[in-house]
Amino acid sequence: WRAALIGLAQGAAISPGVSRSGATICIALLLGIKRRWAAEFSFLIAVPAILGATVIKFSEAMRLPANELAAVSWGAMIAGAAVALVTGVIALRFLLKVVVQDKLSYFSYYCWALGIGAVLFA
Repeated sequence: WRAALIGLAQGAAISPGVSRSGATICIALLLGIKRRWAAEFSFLIAVPAILGATVIKFSEAMRLPANELAAVSWGAMIAGAAVALVTGVIALRFLLKVVVQDKLSYFSYYCWALGIGAVLFA
């Protein structure tokens, strides 16, 4: 039942401005799940969504007209995916460390500053 509630939190994150990992980690912690497990489970349940989006986008790309498909720089796409993978792993390790060390409140200061900056300078 706890996994179902965490899944509902992930579904609620479809709303603009709601962090998927933040929502799932928060609910998991409120349910009494240990910090490390909460963070790891949050990252694990993101995999199907990411893979699903990848399949959809790839199938859309394959339906492009031949002249548009030929213009796609596959090398740049592969390089971009590799960079995204590396930076994603680094970010996840950092976030896992922050969650486990009970310093998640520091992240809220960053979010507030970023939000205020976005409102002021948008």
